[in-house]
Amino acid sequence: QQQQQQRQQRQQRRDLDHGGMDRGISTIDFRGIVSECISRTSSSIADGKCTLLTSCQLAFESKSLLKLCAVAALVSIPETVLFELMNQFTFENLGMMGVAVSRDERSFVTACNVFATQISLLVGSYSVGLLSQQLSSLQLLRWLIPACAVLQSFPAVERLAPQAWVVVLSAVALGLSIVVLSPLQALVPHFSPAGRVGEALGTFGSSKCIASLMGNAIISVGIPAIQSTGLEKPLWVLFPACGLISLCALPVALVLSEPHIVREEARPGSMHVV
Repeated sequence: QQQQQQRQQRQQRRDLDHGGMDRGISTIDFRGIVSECISRTSSSIADGKCTLLTSCQLAFESKSLLKLCAVAALVSIPETVLFELMNQFTFENLGMMGVAVSRDERSFVTACNVFATQISLLVGSYSVGLLSQQLSSLQLLRWLIPACAVLQSFPAVERLAPQAWVVVLSAVALGLSIVVLSPLQALVPHFSPAGRVGEALGTFGSSKCIASLMGNAIISVGIPAIQSTGLEKPLWVLFPACGLISLCALPVALVLSEPHIVREEARPGSMHVV
């Protein structure tokens, strides 16, 4: 009996010790996890606010950078809208919206659009590189903005001529309209404050992201509003409208002054400011 009592006492002590350890560990882990989560969340929120405020402050400190961000937003909104809209617009004009059309036919048309867009983007980017050897980035930007507006409006021709070759040309036009971003981004280091090129590029990228969000909002709100007007196949209206939005970036680009670029002369040690 004494041995049994001793065994029971030892077992109770072990149970108490293990229970206390488990409770202590669970309490410590829970409190540690909660406190760590709270600290990380608060620090990330604070860092996000500081980053956002810093980007806004940098853009408003440099008026030229703010204008570049405005141009980037105005040409990026149509890009988001039209690329999201292009397949539906093509299917609608080619009569491929019904159940009778197979999935393979739609996939083939989509693949043709994507391929034509990529090829045109490749050729357009190379052409912009060649033109940049003769023109400055700002001059090239001023010429490309109205060309971009015309190219973004061209797919509306599908409504008048729903042919396969028009669909391919429309995809090519949309691909070429993107090349306006190349000289625009090349101007960011020239208009950024000294030693803050990385922040300026981040601010420039943020403006394009905000423009993409605005483009998605236009799709969500604008397409149902246009379709509720009762017009037959009314999506073509968005193409000239987006071209007009891109054209609004031209007055902003015209007020930008040519950046001062330091180039080396043929003689070593001499510099020439252009």
